[in-house]
Amino acid sequence: MKIKLILIIFYLFSYSLSLAQCPININEFGPSTTSNYEPFPYDYWGSVNYRERFFNNRYEIKVDWTTVTNLGRYGLDDYEFKSFMYIAIINDLIVDCNFSGTKQFVFFEETDCKIQKRCYLKVSEESEVLCADEGWGSYIPGFYEWYNEKYLPISKEFICGLQCCEFIYTVECILAPSGNETYPHIVSIAKNPAAGSGCNNPIYDCLTNEVINCESTCE
Repeated sequence: MKIKLILIIFYLFSYSLSLAQCPININEFGPSTTSNYEPFPYDYWGSVNYRERFFNNRYEIKVDWTTVTNLGRYGLDDYEFKSFMYIAIINDLIVDCNFSGTKQFVFFEETDCKIQKRCYLKVSEESEVLCADEGWGSYIPGFYEWYNEKYLPISKEFICGLQCCEFIYTVECILAPSGNETYPHIVSIAKNPAAGSGCNNPIYDCLTNEVINCESTCE
């Protein structure tokens, strides 16, 4: 592809990646408690500390992941081990699974906010495809046209802040196959932005002036 490219402009922003509190009312939670994950008696996989409160008919939980102990059973890394510790904490809080209907267990976690920043290269000569790898197909990369000028857009993802997310586990009690006891069963898992938390810091496209939002997977 024979092209002469001129760099127009590339926006760079620096953001404060601090989050005041997640959740904002963490000071209303109870003292730190340790939860152990033991799928079978004396089969210790690891532990973590957490704080919780029962509010608005749901359990709200904040895990201190700096305290996690993970023995790495079956090669589980700390990220994968999180889901096991969620279950352990839910079991700790339920104690006896004898309630009807469902209960919600809400875990608060910090999540990165991300944004796609763009750089435009101006094409000042006609272009043609020089070659394409086998299997590329018939698609030919196009240029962005703006006021009869051609530009090659390049995007790169940046972290633009932090957001407090709710990971909501809805749990019910079901009868074990033996018929002698009930145990917790996860009905659904959802996530929402926590109250008072959002991704800010939108920017404007340097060429079109369109708004580019800062977003997270929580939204």
